[in-house]
Amino acid sequence: MIYRILLRITEWLERLMKRSPSYSRNDPDWNELQNEVTALKRDLRKKGGRDGRDHQ
Repeated sequence: MIYRILLRITEWLERLMKRSPSYSRNDPDWNELQNEVTALKRDLRKKGGRDGRDHQ
């Protein structure tokens, strides 16, 4: 369950990031951050964020 909560918080923060006036897909700093966010979301889903099971 903790991974699902962390996944939801991460997705919420990602939406806030994309609403930022300075956000640009062409900016290398934003691109690097988006890659890190995507990797984090993938890891959280593997650990149980998608199906709701907590695999501690």
